Amino acid sequence: MRIVWTVHNLKSHEAKGGDPNDAAAHRAIIEQADAVICHCDYARDALVELYRPSQAARARIHVLAHGSYLRQYDVDADQAAARYNLGLPEGGTVFAFVGSIRGYKNVGELLDAFMSVDALHPDDRLLISGKPLPRKLGRQLEKLAAQDRRIVLQLERLPEEELSRTLRAADAVVLPFRDILTSGSAILALSHGRPVIAPAMGCLPGTLPADATFLYDPDADGALAGAMREAAVADLAAMGARARAYAETIDWGPIAAQTAALYRG
Repeated sequence: MRIVWTVHNLKSHEAKGGDPNDAAAHRAIIEQADAVICHCDYARDALVELYRPSQAARARIHVLAHGSYLRQYDVDADQAAARYNLGLPEGGTVFAFVGSIRGYKNVGELLDAFMSVDALHPDDRLLISGKPLPRKLGRQLEKLAAQDRRIVLQLERLPEEELSRTLRAADAVVLPFRDILTSGSAILALSHGRPVIAPAMGCLPGTLPADATFLYDPDADGALAGAMREAAVADLAAMGARARAYAETIDWGPIAAQTAALYRG
């Protein structure tokens, strides 16, 4: 049996404080794994700094790109039809968050930021689609959303066939995470031809295309709202085309071959 660990997070997003047992478990996995896969140089370096693996284990850490989702989803779903089915205006800019709603994803701040952006128009919308975990997060979002009719909540798990429709209804995807290493959600958005607004954290600055993303400093006051304000007046259609072009460059063919080679040893 071979052990291969693909590192999506350095530690649990909901971990409180430094759990020595959690750290010891991660070190043991690194030492015993036949290969460890990271999605960027930053992730590899952060893993080494945090867990201090042996030289032998470090030699088994490999950097492979995160592939796109171009052939896994309906990335060309019609935007007008998607908006009609979701009850969204045909015009206006739609910002979307898609995925499970958890504390570290910072969706409450996203609602506050959206309501503070003065560059927005009455037909603009913020679409939040995903299941809150725990449920009290959903109640908090409903209270916030009641302050602005432009905020549309779909607080339930999206079936896979609905995911593409929601992404294609949007003009930009916002990922306001407080903690992130590598993001499949960002790659999913780019695969659907949608620019991304996200914090300059983890692998994102080094792996997302600068001409199709709005990165902001998560520690700076008003930075998320500033990024959304910038996006509201940008040519999002042109950025979306560049996002899709970038997704074409991270094809799973060669990435899968490299991954299979590591599994085979």
